[in-house]
Amino acid sequence: MNLLVPPSSPGTTDESRELLDLLLSATNDGFVDWDLHAGVAHYSPRWKMLLGYEEHELEESPDLWKELSHPADLPRIEWMMRDHIENVWPFSDRWRMRHKNGDWRWMLCRSVIIRASDGSPRRAVSVYTDITDQVRVEERYRALANGVPDAILRIRNDGLVLDEKPGSTPLDLLQESGVGQQLLKLARDRAWAEKTLEAVAKAAGSGEVVMFEHGDGEAGPCVEIRVVKSGEDEAVCLARDITERKLAERRLIDSLERLNRTQRQLIEASHKAGMAEVASSVLHNVGNVLNSVNVSAGAAREILEGSHAGGVGKVVKLLRDHQADLGRFLTEDPKGKKVVDFLERLGEALREEGGQLRAELDSLQKNVDHIKVIVAMQQSHARSHTGITEHFAPGDVIEDALKLVGPWGPGGIELHRQLGDLPEVEADRHKLLQILTNLLSNARQALTDTPSKTVTVRLLTRPPDHFAIEVEDSGMGMTEETLKKLFQHGFTTKKEGHGFGLHSSALAARSMGGSVAAASPGPGKGARFTVELPLKGR
Repeated sequence: MNLLVPPSSPGTTDESRELLDLLLSATNDGFVDWDLHAGVAHYSPRWKMLLGYEEHELEESPDLWKELSHPADLPRIEWMMRDHIENVWPFSDRWRMRHKNGDWRWMLCRSVIIRASDGSPRRAVSVYTDITDQVRVEERYRALANGVPDAILRIRNDGLVLDEKPGSTPLDLLQESGVGQQLLKLARDRAWAEKTLEAVAKAAGSGEVVMFEHGDGEAGPCVEIRVVKSGEDEAVCLARDITERKLAERRLIDSLERLNRTQRQLIEASHKAGMAEVASSVLHNVGNVLNSVNVSAGAAREILEGSHAGGVGKVVKLLRDHQADLGRFLTEDPKGKKVVDFLERLGEALREEGGQLRAELDSLQKNVDHIKVIVAMQQSHARSHTGITEHFAPGDVIEDALKLVGPWGPGGIELHRQLGDLPEVEADRHKLLQILTNLLSNARQALTDTPSKTVTVRLLTRPPDHFAIEVEDSGMGMTEETLKKLFQHGFTTKKEGHGFGLHSSALAARSMGGSVAAASPGPGKGARFTVELPLKGR
């Protein structure tokens, strides 16, 4: 490529240089005309201006460009320039050169060789362009890219890799550096390369960000690919190793599954504990009723053992002995005259005994019926418990719980009901019964050693969408320290308690989207337990 006409005279050379300088001034470029045979070099005024100098401030020599080059860049550029001159290879490279103000400016140099008739290199014409601003922009983008842990590839639609930045973690996607080569030829995994090229075409065509994942993280790395349009027919591909994240997600899923299994087991254990609590209350109530049955049965036995019915046999024997003269015996015999009075008194005694016996039998029947009601109620709740919510009136469950824990009157306990007008709610009926049975049993036991024995049950509305049931007693009360630990698993204030009743009640309430809370003014001042649940269960 002849940029300069071979000089036939000094005037011709000067005119050619002036013409070249004029042409390059339109592009803000400078040039160097190096006569290799004569060993002289001409630097255009524009070249000197690029480095901040006036035309007369620099002494021209073939080594001037070397003197102004950065020491770290010069060995590489000298070697490339020698190779360019000797072998006439095209030359294009960039390096730093010192400006007059001391700054280092980036220069892009493109050079051609003009040969003599014998084939030897005759002249070197080099064009210099100041690309400092471009390099600084590139450096900023490079610093930004290097700050990203992803591997970055700039890929053209036809699969040519235009640029590459390795990631912080080697992804082993390419066999070697891929700049200037086809992605399909370099890719270790052809399936990944094909998916990437499809994403590049889509992103470059539509402008949307395309994402996909490749690999499973077990047999090999799992890579997240994000493709973004960077030009009319190209896109930037960001590849991030997400193997650890995928493995962590799997570990998290496994942990959540184990947690769910543990939670289900705990709920099941709570349910069983609650069933045991209800069953214990049932047995306790049945035992109380059986005591009454025993009392009634013993009284009936005593009535029968002390009955006057034995006197009837004596009268019958006496009358049989005087059967032949029965009329005379009853009217004249002193013993016979007493028979009628005796029978009258006997009949009265037997009627009285019969009344007492009927009363005891009625009591016995009533107690037996009470046992049947308690057992039937528990069986009904056990059959109905499926873990599914149902519609019911909370007041009905309160009455069921009172019957399961009662009777209340014989123990000298005053039971007060303050049941507000509340429509049907949707909740787990059995869990609520379990909670109330536990709270009422605790309230009853808290009154054992107290002179005042009062239990109050309240049904309240808690706007906008909750209701509450309070169980308040006048029993032994609790300290602040006890209140803090009351719902902990294994904590109990009873000598023979297992410490699971209130804990299971709290879990049951929580599973229904509610809560159980306790309050007490202090020891000896009673306590109040509150169950709060949503009107519509979850």
